[in-house]
Amino acid sequence: MFSHRFEKKPQGECLSLADAALESDFQERYLSEYFDDLRSICTDGRSVGRVRIVKIEGREKERYTVSVGEEIVISAVAFSGALYALADLKDMALSRNGLRACTFAGEPICSFRAYRAYLPSREGKEDFFRSMRFLTDFKYNTVILEAGGAMEYERHPEINRAWSRFMEDVRRYSGRSLEIQCGYPWEKDSIHAENADGEVLTKKETEEIVSRLKRMGLEVIPEVPLLSHADYICLAHPELAERKEDPYPDTYCPSNEGTYEIVFDILEEVIGVFQPRLINIGHDEFYSVALCDRCKEKDPVDLYVGDIVKIHNWLKKRGIRTMMWGEKLLDARRGEERIGGAGVDRINEAGYHVTVPPLWRCAEKLPKDILMINWYWEFGAHLDQTYIKNGYSFVYGNLCCDEIDGWNERLKRGPLGGAVSNWGAFDRKSMQRNLQIYSLAASACLFWEGEAQDLSVRRNQIAESLYARRLAEIPKNSRVEIVSSADRGEAHRFFWCGEFAENEGELGKFCLLFEDGTGAEYPAVNGENTGSADTVSGSREWAQTLYMCLPEQSDGEMRFRTVFCNPCPEKRIKGIVFEPLGGCKTRLIYKIL
Repeated sequence: MFSHRFEKKPQGECLSLADAALESDFQERYLSEYFDDLRSICTDGRSVGRVRIVKIEGREKERYTVSVGEEIVISAVAFSGALYALADLKDMALSRNGLRACTFAGEPICSFRAYRAYLPSREGKEDFFRSMRFLTDFKYNTVILEAGGAMEYERHPEINRAWSRFMEDVRRYSGRSLEIQCGYPWEKDSIHAENADGEVLTKKETEEIVSRLKRMGLEVIPEVPLLSHADYICLAHPELAERKEDPYPDTYCPSNEGTYEIVFDILEEVIGVFQPRLINIGHDEFYSVALCDRCKEKDPVDLYVGDIVKIHNWLKKRGIRTMMWGEKLLDARRGEERIGGAGVDRINEAGYHVTVPPLWRCAEKLPKDILMINWYWEFGAHLDQTYIKNGYSFVYGNLCCDEIDGWNERLKRGPLGGAVSNWGAFDRKSMQRNLQIYSLAASACLFWEGEAQDLSVRRNQIAESLYARRLAEIPKNSRVEIVSSADRGEAHRFFWCGEFAENEGELGKFCLLFEDGTGAEYPAVNGENTGSADTVSGSREWAQTLYMCLPEQSDGEMRFRTVFCNPCPEKRIKGIVFEPLGGCKTRLIYKIL
């Protein structure tokens, strides 16, 4: 997937690490765990006897060099560089050519390479950490992890009780959250219903998650939604809600001193668990502005700035830097529609006329050491200038696939990097359908190598790399590969903020038939393990199939190669049939390899 900077092209026979011993100057346990994973994949070819990781002096903590020959020698300044070198070796081992003799060096072009995510549920922790393994594979260094109402607050158990009741309501069925968000004559925040899948993790459980992520070489930044997205606070303390008539308030009053007694208590407990260098304080989608009796005569900009400054100063006294979502600094437009800091004046999904005052004047008034997250990159590179001219460091947020334009030119202006964001669940199906797997891979290429000269070539390389990872999960003698396509498909949609994938896209089932009359069944799901014949390469419909599928053009149509695990590899396969779901008229073209 990565175009390694080879001093000479890989050559000679394929190499195996199955019998290789690891000798490392770095003693971090995760390095050995990841090496064991690499060794289990790289089993074909001439054996390499030893992999040596040598610690060297230098200022560039993430730089490394690799020499592959009779033995493999990795030279790195820090643990992170050694880990990234192993990730490169894994990437090479999974490629068509496999691991061969070569030399190369690696160094990122972006210092901030992050994944923004929710806390996992207790049951979903292993799914979560399987997903986090992608961060190692793709050489990320940071996780932004939302606490919200999903972490235990010993000083305020009423917050967790209110959160639990709220989640029982919101998670009753898919789309309930949208009924709440869009069902009132005012603009409301999206609901983070996937945070811990509606559960509350104890502080000890959260500490264990944070500790495990740090052992993986990841910096962990807590995200504590404040001012807006503060439903977990306002539902427990409706007396602090800015909009009194809202039965599901999401914004607290910044003029009520009682607000900050609770906010600072929450932050104290988060700091105790995460021990962070930065905290993301949210502040995006601030819609209920200057409404209550305390606030209605005040300048909305002053209210917004005053809340941020108060929190920033409190954190700074404790040696912690502030990070925040930064769209309210932007006088932005989407066509003729005002968005971000330009305010809101529109007819919402329920047919109500909603308005929000502009806040973009705040850009000149906030502390300059705040790290801003620009998730409005899709509305034009010119918006970067707001952060630049006002002296803020910034990163891009909510990166999706490879859709950001002019990356190389943007980097010249000084952003530190960016973050892919997960607003959904961590199970493999949700990760894939929500474009998380492809977005992590594509953004990693941007962070390490910049824009591709030929984007179609890079996309194909990523698709092959992801499918190779899927193949590696199944023993070779148990693999059943099917190539299929449906005669129609649907436009891609995200499953997050309370919309769940469930049985979306199910077309029927592939039925594997054995000569002894028995068989095995596999669900056929559009967008997961098959897709539409008219899918366009590089589209979101294409990207959502990656990992489980390898899309391939054939006779002017898109076909989708996928692999299943044969539960009876000792039996001879007679054939395969497709059984459509009851009432489904979709025709599926398929063949077995």
